[in-house]
Amino acid sequence: EAFSANLLEWTEAQRIDVAVLYDARSSPSLIATPLLLEDLFLIERPSENGVQDDKPVMLADLAGRECVLPGQENGLRRVLDSACAAEGVRPRVVTEVDCVAALKQLVERGVGTTVLPFGAVHREVKDGKLRARPFASSAMRALLVIATPSNKPVTPLVRAMIRIIEKEVERHVPLDVLRGTTRNLDGTALKSPRAVLPADSPRARGYS
Repeated sequence: EAFSANLLEWTEAQRIDVAVLYDARSSPSLIATPLLLEDLFLIERPSENGVQDDKPVMLADLAGRECVLPGQENGLRRVLDSACAAEGVRPRVVTEVDCVAALKQLVERGVGTTVLPFGAVHREVKDGKLRARPFASSAMRALLVIATPSNKPVTPLVRAMIRIIEKEVERHVPLDVLRGTTRNLDGTALKSPRAVLPADSPRARGYS
């Protein structure tokens, strides 16, 4: 388990055969297949008086909140920064931590709020430790992809693993463990920028 920036680097270097990550950049050494267009949420402590505001969060609200966020190289952070820049918003970042578990602990302790997909906090939300509020902005969605090295053949084992991952994502969306969509509104498959395969790539030669 690691943040997307690390997984991307390891996949491109062929240190790992397959990775599930966010915001994969177009690269000749990487093939990214879309899994889920995942909604992002503002993660905060439950209200102490028991009164919960379930209204969608405006990005402008982040300027007045203390935020604990992953570093700027993280895929989710890039989605947030891009959405905020489009609206002229600068989040008030008090600390950056590249660890999901640490981000959740900091929010639970009242250090600040963070931004994560629902799947990262569904247990804590169910247990009443955290609450997840949706954003009003449609830009607050991150594309989750399966990434594999383009210069390395996909083995039967890796192909089987990919099928398992796809089935698990499809299964957990209706269970409300993950929140997002696996298809476009018109029913077509999600799209992701694909790398141009080098001529000598095993895939370009049809070996996978």
